[in-house]
Formats: sequence, C-alpha cells, structure tokens
Amino acid sequence: KMIEQEFKLTMSTTQNVLAVGKTAGNGLMSSNLPSYIDETDPDPTRAEGAALRELHDMLKQLDTSENYGGLVRVMDNQGKFLWVHPQFVGEY
Repeated sequence: KMIEQEFKLTMSTTQNVLAVGKTAGNGLMSSNLPSYIDETDPDPTRAEGAALRELHDMLKQLDTSENYGGLVRVMDNQGKFLWVHPQFVGEY
C-alpha cells in the first residue's frame, strides 16, 4: 500500500509540475520541453543523469523559493532523500 501511495503521489506531483510549466507565464511551454519528456506517456521513467539535471534546472526556474512549492525534504528507510508534501512527513 505504501508503494501504491508513493506512486500516486509521484504521478500527482509530476502532473502538477507539468501544469505549472504550462501556466507559469515564463515562456515555458510543452513545445519547449526536452524531447525525452512526453507528458502523455502513461508510464514515465525515472529521471537520471542529464535528464535529472535538466528537470532540476526547470524546477529552479519555475519555483525560486528553493523548497519546491512547500515540499519538505525527508530521508526514507534506505537513506534516500525525498521531497514530500508536509502531510506525509510523519510517514518517514
């Protein structure tokens, strides 16, 4: 169930990031997204390497608050850092 909840949160976050990118008013439109980002893909892949760096740069452009829209940085059981909504901090 936890994996399913994390997957749903990831999908929701991805959809929200894409929606913000479309409406941010800073000229970032779907046609300007990197070729490897397909917002219609029902099975997105994990961002690694250059794709992850480019995603990080895009997020910095869209959210200058440095906290990714109010997300909180937490560490999971495996020692990996995640950015989660404040209501889910207690799960980590």
